[in-house]
Amino acid sequence: MDHDARRELKCIQGLNEQDRQISFVLRYLLKNLTSDEVTALSNAGLPIVSCYENTAGEPAVTVFTRAKGINDAKDAFARAQRLGQPAGTPIYFAIDNDADPTGPWRTAVLDYFTGVQEGCAQYLADMQEKGLQGVAYDIGVYGAGCVLDWCRDQGIATWFWQSFAPGWCGNDKVWEGANLRTWRLDRPAACSSRLDHIEGWGNEGGWTVTAAAQGQSLSVLLPAPPATRKYARGQAVDLSPRLIANSAVNTTTGSEGNITWELDQFPGMKRVAQSSMAPAQSAETIHLSNWPYCDHANGSRASAWFTVDWKFSGQAVGEVRITPSGTQQGPYPLRVEARIEDGKDRDANIVAMLVRFTYHFSTAEGSEAVATTDLILYSDGSIDQRSNWMAQAAA
Repeated sequence: MDHDARRELKCIQGLNEQDRQISFVLRYLLKNLTSDEVTALSNAGLPIVSCYENTAGEPAVTVFTRAKGINDAKDAFARAQRLGQPAGTPIYFAIDNDADPTGPWRTAVLDYFTGVQEGCAQYLADMQEKGLQGVAYDIGVYGAGCVLDWCRDQGIATWFWQSFAPGWCGNDKVWEGANLRTWRLDRPAACSSRLDHIEGWGNEGGWTVTAAAQGQSLSVLLPAPPATRKYARGQAVDLSPRLIANSAVNTTTGSEGNITWELDQFPGMKRVAQSSMAPAQSAETIHLSNWPYCDHANGSRASAWFTVDWKFSGQAVGEVRITPSGTQQGPYPLRVEARIEDGKDRDANIVAMLVRFTYHFSTAEGSEAVATTDLILYSDGSIDQRSNWMAQAAA
């Protein structure tokens, strides 16, 4: 969007595209994006994807120079930091121009993004000279498929947004590896302004700020929790110490750096009363890898990711195995507990188990930010997932 999203917020929340609700909003840093708008979108659960464009539409490719890249990067990073955009999230720099195979566009794009990389380094150095902590952002590119190819091959960007124009070079199909793609330009009937239709696949680089962080000089940034999700019934369903259903719950511990965890494991099965034990089938692995995390003032991020493997048979659920899958090290400890408990059955024919993750983030102030994710696993292969911050550190 190129205007304040607040005036379209109710419309955006009510839209449905390809049987999916709107899950993020793309905003241009140069077009009046304010802290108040960031707060409103964050409170609405809509992550912001940042774009920077400092040219009129479809400019001559010769405007993309090294000097322009330096200036654009310094301005973009300063604006993003003032708005509270977390470190490590992308800013997409726009190349709103067709890639003419006979033209000098490759040299121009390479010069421009070389300047963007230099501008990032200069911005961080300038902040350090002022005795302030700069924030480093990832570099993304908006452009035609051929432009994205070139930027990826040269290693000058790591996030990619494919432009709409069907006649532009490489835009005859979805560009493999795109984080975003503009797929339609029009005005939804419910909205007063034209809204570009942009699709992503869960890795767009969106960001939010929390109520504890809004409008303040931040010591930590905590992302908004994901929306409550209900997973459809598993495709493979075939309906033919601590104890749960007389089986013991075991606990494993581990650590990496200053991150520690205690993870329950449940090798048994809980089944419908008086039912025979049908063969159990493996459900799709659950990956908890995009929330929660804590961004600290030094630009580092604390997080820990986990996978949950489990089985179901129609009348039974169990064999729950929780495994660590990665960490990001912040300056202060993070402690994670994963507890497996007897869940509230849906009815007499579908039993449930609860897996609750609790994340304890330590902060510079000595307080804690506490987040939880609940997974309710059902014997028909479906899942309910709910996430929230239980306690937030004051900035």
